[in-house]
Amino acid sequence: MLKSRRTFLQNTALTLAALGTGMPLLADPRNERPARQPVGFQLYTLGDAIVTDTVAVLAKLASFGYGELEAITYANLPPETLRRRVDEAGMKLRSVHLDFSGERDTAKLFDTAHRLGVNQVVSSVLSPSVEEKHADLGALTADDFKRVAERANGIGEAAKKSGLRYAYHNHDFEFRKFVAGGSGYDILLAETDPSLVHFQADCGWMSKAGANPVSYFIRYPKRYLSAHIKDFDASGHIVELGHGVVPYRPILRAARQAGIGHLFVEHDPPGGVPIPLDQVRREGAYLGGLIHELSI
Repeated sequence: MLKSRRTFLQNTALTLAALGTGMPLLADPRNERPARQPVGFQLYTLGDAIVTDTVAVLAKLASFGYGELEAITYANLPPETLRRRVDEAGMKLRSVHLDFSGERDTAKLFDTAHRLGVNQVVSSVLSPSVEEKHADLGALTADDFKRVAERANGIGEAAKKSGLRYAYHNHDFEFRKFVAGGSGYDILLAETDPSLVHFQADCGWMSKAGANPVSYFIRYPKRYLSAHIKDFDASGHIVELGHGVVPYRPILRAARQAGIGHLFVEHDPPGGVPIPLDQVRREGAYLGGLIHELSI
């Protein structure tokens, strides 16, 4: 689903037009955020480096200006240890990505979230059923996405009972158009209960697929809890944030209007190789600069 630079530029023009109304940028008190949006970071970007040198790596992230983090689970790093180390570094854990695809016991997963001290849980990938953990995601049908939505509703209900909020994280495969029209992502938005299922917008993957994050934020302002901030070039390859074609100025303005509470820099580590810390610093500085420029 590689898209041309023209698609990105068309999206930019559309988003600028949509936001040229002069509407005030409104904070959403449910997210309990300060007036200036903190710069967040998804730890997946660093691979196992976070396990091998936890204290030093977290100290670096704090020195780069990151204020909050989104976790993933590590087999060799107990949740309590990660939580304590993050606190000691002066940052906050806000969310965690969990693997629901092959897991029936959501209570076990939610226990991890509670041990981390977060109140938001996110599915990295969600297949139509536990048995289809390794499904060909690019070949999912409209009916398959309805089954994904049904699973998401069940996870969201269980999360709510556990005192947590659940969000679905997108990649690019959800935006493939069906012959009859619409996309899997549209089905997920329509078929899930807004009181149970929220969304985490990966703005980079959305844009790569030719979708417009701004249009979704405008149409569904109360559905999004957080966003991943990553960049792609015109050929569809992930690049350093600020070096690609994803139009983040209008996206961030719209995210603010939609009440999105957390912005997490993420750069998928190629082949599992962690992104160099100096690049992590530059990407955080780039997002922080946009937040300052846009006064969000």
